[in-house]
Amino acid sequence: MLTLSQSTTMPRQVMLALCLLGAGFSTAILRVIFAPTGDFLSSSSHALVVVMVGGLYFAWVYGLFRRLNWLRWVTIVVSCFGMVTIPWYFAQVTNHTRLVFHLLHMALQIPAVVLLCMRSARVWYGQSAVT
Repeated sequence: MLTLSQSTTMPRQVMLALCLLGAGFSTAILRVIFAPTGDFLSSSSHALVVVMVGGLYFAWVYGLFRRLNWLRWVTIVVSCFGMVTIPWYFAQVTNHTRLVFHLLHMALQIPAVVLLCMRSARVWYGQSAVT
């Protein structure tokens, strides 16, 4: 009989967490797209930044899909750090569109992190369950 860690079927909680992270990263890309470019950044440079951020986010979710446990922990730590720094971000934001995208990103990120901390995710990523 196969255990969950040997199974090739991804648990529903992990799949939902990856979908939420993908949607959250998509809103982060939109936040970059709607960022004011200013005089110092040309439109081609701005497009390059959007493509690079999109590639990074795609690689991040793909790494989580590939069951990289260290990347799961990096995701949890970075997300928790982002949640702690929300008050400072609110104090500095001047573009209300970016604020809405940031709030949407965090609203998708928080349940994804909770799902990545669940027992089924720990087992899927290879860490033995603590009983």
